[in-house]
Amino acid sequence: MPYCLNCGREVPLGAKFCGNCGAPVGEVPAAAPTAPAQPVQTQALRANERPEGIRLLVTLCLVAAAALMALGGFLVVIGTGAVADFGWLLVVLGVATLVPRYGYSNAKSWGRTAGTAIGAAYLIFGLLLVSSLGVLAIFGVASLAFGLGNIYYMRKASTKIYLKR
Repeated sequence: MPYCLNCGREVPLGAKFCGNCGAPVGEVPAAAPTAPAQPVQTQALRANERPEGIRLLVTLCLVAAAALMALGGFLVVIGTGAVADFGWLLVVLGVATLVPRYGYSNAKSWGRTAGTAIGAAYLIFGLLLVSSLGVLAIFGVASLAFGLGNIYYMRKASTKIYLKR
């Protein structure tokens, strides 16, 4: 099946418009031209190449996971009650951040879904931290930025094609 040049979704054969974004779909010529056709060299449409920014996203995932697990482990060791519970939450979020990182690195089809889900988790976590006082609000802003960036990146057409969705 062909892909939409605008949003990256698969388009059924014979469709005149993309069912996802409504963009017109180019017609495939009925007869082959006399001169050999040149392959399309559009960067965004090469499914076997990593889109721009994927290495940065993978690196940010690793840094975020390490920071969350380290801070969470520290809070579990020194804290009791709610502080220790919060530490365990950080450790779980850190480990969960490694799942989409694996999906991005290895071009797994579920990587986009996992990336969007972890982005949403970071948004919720960030909103909770921003509503608190003190140093936690700074972590909340960073978490919001990471979550929004992750979700934005998962919506790009080149990412959708790379992750085969």
